[in-house]
Amino acid sequence: MTLRQAMAIILSCFIYSHPITTTGVIGVVMVFGAMFLKIYLGQRLRKMKVDKEALTKAAAGAANRTLREEGEDMLKAGTQAQLHPIKI
Repeated sequence: MTLRQAMAIILSCFIYSHPITTTGVIGVVMVFGAMFLKIYLGQRLRKMKVDKEALTKAAAGAANRTLREEGEDMLKAGTQAQLHPIKI
C-alpha cells in the first residue's frame, strides 16, 4: 500500500462514512509509520554522509599540514647541513 492509497482510504471513510475495521486502522497506521521512517532515516543518513565527508576533509587537511611541516623541517635541516660542511 502506498501513501496515496492510504490517504484515499481515509478520505473515503470520512467523506462517504465507510466503516473502518481494526485491521484497516492498523494497516493505515503501518503505512504512515513506514513512510515517516523512510523519510526520517533518509534525512539522517544524508546528514551522516555530510558529517563524514567534513571529517574526512578535516583529517586530510591536518595530514597535509603535518607532512608539509615535516618537509619544511627536513629542508631546514638540509640547509643547515650545507652551511656546516663536514671536515675530513
